[in-house]
Amino acid sequence: MNELVNYMEKMVYNKLDEVLASRPDICNCEQCRMDIVAIALNHLPPRYIVTDRGKLFTKIETLETQFSVDIMIAVGKGIEVVSKQPRHNCQSI
Repeated sequence: MNELVNYMEKMVYNKLDEVLASRPDICNCEQCRMDIVAIALNHLPPRYIVTDRGKLFTKIETLETQFSVDIMIAVGKGIEVVSKQPRHNCQSI
């Protein structure tokens, strides 16, 4: 059975994992991660896929530099907002 997936969500989580691996100063708790991803996704167009062919097309598109830059900028905005006003007392860093 086919599943409808926003491939952009997977790409944002991947980019966030990359950034957090090199930035131990940013809270990595589940609440902060989800808040960062939500903010980033609200600044990016969705990329819904259903078929394997759609996955292939989207993966090829992710190789484009601008696509990657857009994701990095959106993740950066999310990190900036959440770091300034976390919805909890970030003690997990």
